Amino acid sequence: GKGFSYRGSGAFFGGLNWNELSTFQFDEDQRGNLRVVTYNMAQTTKHPDPITRSPVILSLLAEHLSNKQLVTVSRLPNAKYPKPLGKPGERLYGARLFNDYAYFVTFRNTDPLYVVDLRNPSDPKVTGELVIPGFSDYLHPVTPTLLLGVGKAADAQAGGAQQGWKLSLFDISNPNRPQEIDKVQLGSAGSDSPANRNHHAITSLAINN
Repeated sequence: GKGFSYRGSGAFFGGLNWNELSTFQFDEDQRGNLRVVTYNMAQTTKHPDPITRSPVILSLLAEHLSNKQLVTVSRLPNAKYPKPLGKPGERLYGARLFNDYAYFVTFRNTDPLYVVDLRNPSDPKVTGELVIPGFSDYLHPVTPTLLLGVGKAADAQAGGAQQGWKLSLFDISNPNRPQEIDKVQLGSAGSDSPANRNHHAITSLAINN
């Protein structure tokens, strides 16, 4: 029949951003795994679990067959891959999960775009990292191999001071080597767009050449 039915609940470390774009921090893959990218505000070096030192945490959960729970399949960082996702003091900005990969941006002085391979849900791993000035609040898949970043330019030499509004076009065809292949900067410090907070401000239309 039609309608909703309760299937189970679970928990993950970290939190979601407080705007409309937080809906892109989680999705469900074709095998029914819930994939979540969260921001860890309470970063600490005093706990042995490597996720506590990471600004960003990626969690994969799956539905238990009998007890109405979502159980953790894997997390990143972990004992096998203990390197933090992001540098100390950075926080999560844009995030997007689609197909077999997660893409997300952290920022303090520069903008690392991370690529995480999710093809094996029990063994997620970072495959690529691109460090450029500025950050992306919103990541929009234009094609399977092109990702549009909407955010702000920044001056890394001035402690990450924000500059104008920025569009970045990322080539993600090689998950081991994401590249910024084009960029447009508009305005100066203080320039803004609704697209930095609301994905409905962006519309893309394919044009046949």
